[in-house]
Amino acid sequence: MKLSKKELKDIILLVGGDKNSEVQQYIVALAFAAECDDAKECACLALSTFLSELNNPDLFPLTTDKSYDALIRLRPLEIIYLGYNGNKFIVDKGMSVLGMVSIGSYKKDKQKYPKITMDMDVEEKRLLQIAKRLPNSLLDTIIPPDMAPKKWWN
Repeated sequence: MKLSKKELKDIILLVGGDKNSEVQQYIVALAFAAECDDAKECACLALSTFLSELNNPDLFPLTTDKSYDALIRLRPLEIIYLGYNGNKFIVDKGMSVLGMVSIGSYKKDKQKYPKITMDMDVEEKRLLQIAKRLPNSLLDTIIPPDMAPKKWWN
């Protein structure tokens, strides 16, 4: 299903998000790119979940042990997309890009995330390889995989 910029931003506003946020645009667009059943509903649910976590980080705590997976905070979104029968390959690409955005945020504010002990550069390279495997014109115009590590949650 094709998604215009106006439709994308209208969905973000419907949920109470920031229509100028590239990350929020990406989260909404991923439901359409992955051809989820009822993509608009899926996008609204995924963005609502993201905004809930963004406004209350304790909802999905990072981890209790010393290991860390860059995608752990994104697992609820992945479950939503796949629950709406999204294309697994596109969802994997999207989760990889969002994972790199997470790493970019953690690198930017290391003092805020002292529990993260993983080698962020190695994880970033791994996620970039996954993200580049399957180009997607809708997603790549919002956040190109090469630019994801330079982004942060906003």
